Amino acid sequence: MNKTLRSRRVPVAEGWFGEIRVATVFHDAERGPVRAHAAPLLAATLPARQQTAPAVADGPGVMFAVSYLDRGGQPGGFALIAHRDDAAGLAAAEEAMTRWRGALRSRRLLVADMAPLCEGGIRARRMREDAGDQLFVPAHGAPLGVRAEAAARGLRVIDATCPLVAAVQHNAMSYASRGDTVLVIGRATDAALGVLTTYAGETAIVVHDTTEAEALQLPDPRHVSFVIEPGMPADQAMRILAVLRHKFPELSGHHLDALCEVASDRAIAIENVIRSSELTLALTGDPHDPEIPGGATALTSLKDLDRLAKITAVGLFSTSSAPAGLEDQVIGSLAGLGPLSVRRRSTHTTAFAWASSRATAAFPA
Repeated sequence: MNKTLRSRRVPVAEGWFGEIRVATVFHDAERGPVRAHAAPLLAATLPARQQTAPAVADGPGVMFAVSYLDRGGQPGGFALIAHRDDAAGLAAAEEAMTRWRGALRSRRLLVADMAPLCEGGIRARRMREDAGDQLFVPAHGAPLGVRAEAAARGLRVIDATCPLVAAVQHNAMSYASRGDTVLVIGRATDAALGVLTTYAGETAIVVHDTTEAEALQLPDPRHVSFVIEPGMPADQAMRILAVLRHKFPELSGHHLDALCEVASDRAIAIENVIRSSELTLALTGDPHDPEIPGGATALTSLKDLDRLAKITAVGLFSTSSAPAGLEDQVIGSLAGLGPLSVRRRSTHTTAFAWASSRATAAFPA
């Protein structure tokens, strides 16, 4: 790409005093029409300038343009237009073009191709659309107190609790009713954890990590059970459970089929993308989104993309709060900053139907 990179400053018929215009398509004398995929990005990152001119052009302008040829020989680039007599506008446009010209390069974009919501979450979102004014129970369930109040008031309830979550809630209530101390394994950032704890009885103890598991002391280690919040990635939960079983040999708990493999697969895919990239962008509506792991950078809008100037390997994933269309905007903008190779990466864990008959066949008497 560098060998075909070209910068031009050419007069144009129209300019807007007090305003810089970003071209979505511009004409290069030798390369013809050039579509500027990065135009929304440039528009989002330009310094704010007061509109002092009417909507129509009020005089001749100057176009600052950068173009290049991609691997297939197709032109790409971007262009800014300022009024010929607007010194401040010309300076700002030239500065922006110099900055973004330095960001042009071939890039690899690795996208974690894992939906932010699991099947239970998608099901709940669909059910919520039909809930109207009725009491709606989300995928992570509702505390026992809320359910009791709804029943007492005779409210009609739309219950979208994920079946896995409901099963673990039932397990927790069963263990508590037989007098066990219930250890609730889960992540503090997950909404399901607080709800699950209400089913585990007054003596329930929440365990967030292996450090807490190592330090745990129980009054009666002979009567202790565990439940795992389904949305917790399985590898994290298994490390905690291993510590607990070592400390409390009589620990019992639910079947591990209750773990949500989607949550685990998504975490693995995102971690893989982070390890494979110089910078991983987490598309979100909240810069403090708890879904964003360490090693990723929150991105709420295109204007934050100016940090990409010297990045070649970019990672990307979306959280459940990501604004609609932001992923397409980011990919389109990156495609306008030089030849872009886009790859999607996913992880899928599937159940293995093992049966004792297989073992018998493999090891005959």
